[in-house]
This record gives sequence, C-alpha cells and structure tokens, in this order.
Amino acid sequence: MAIYKLRNLEAMSFYSLIEGIIILMIYSREIKSVLWNKMTVILLPFYVIIYCLVYYYIDFNKYLSFNAYAFQHFILLICVVFYFFERMKLLDDLFITRNPMFWVSSGFLIFYSISIFYFGLVSDIFQVNKAVAVNGWWIHSTGLLIMNILLTKAVWQIPTE
Repeated sequence: MAIYKLRNLEAMSFYSLIEGIIILMIYSREIKSVLWNKMTVILLPFYVIIYCLVYYYIDFNKYLSFNAYAFQHFILLICVVFYFFERMKLLDDLFITRNPMFWVSSGFLIFYSISIFYFGLVSDIFQVNKAVAVNGWWIHSTGLLIMNILLTKAVWQIPTE
C-alpha cells in the first residue's frame, strides 16, 4: 500500500485556503452592512467550493496554483474594497489612520492587487521564461514586504487599554 506524500505546494495551497477563510471571517465581523452579512453567508461556502474546484481541476498538476491564488486574491480584494467603501460612506472614524483595520486593509489592498497581476495575468509568461519569473517573484515579494510593513503599523495602532 502506497502512502501519499503531501507536496509542499499542496500544503501551501491548503494554507492559502484557510488564510482566505480567516480573512473573510475577519471582514464579516468588521463590516456592519446588512448586505455584506447576507453576502458573507453565500460568499464563504462559495469561496471554499470554487477554490477547491479551481485547484483540483485546473491547477493540480501545475508547479504553482496560479489560478487558485488569483481567485483567492480577487475574492479578498472584494472584501477590502467593500470595507473601504463602508468606512468612507459612514465616516464614523474621524482619524481613520488610527484605526488598525485601515492599515490591515491597506496592506491587503496593495498585496492582493500585485498578486492578482502576478498570479492571474502573467502566470503563463512566468512559466515559459524563467528569467522573467525571477523578476516576477521580486515584484510579488515587494508587495508582500509592503503588506507586512502595513500590518506591523496596524499592530502598533491597536489601543493598549
């Protein structure tokens, strides 16, 4: 009987799925809109099902799951944009930059925008030409660094009371 070995990239895809669920849950608690709460009830199971289908039927034999990541980042980008629209509509926070979720959302906005470009639009080019792929990873890593800097700023903004 053969034991199936889990490859690193499959574990990374599973982690990415869990990460997306957690972020969707964070935004479902943060955004107070009735429309968003109704959408989240549909969006969360939809996200899990579609992510798994895209991964197993499109990306499974690829080196990286470009399409699944692009789908995840598109869904999470919707969360971030919806959060910013609600904040701007309510204008309940006079100093929005003191709100940690502002910095978290800004970091996600930058990272997911760059990642959609990287994983979604130019994945075929990066798979064909390895020299271009190295530069693409620099772009992706720069977006990740910016996101982590903004997440650190968010942690510093958390009130200590």
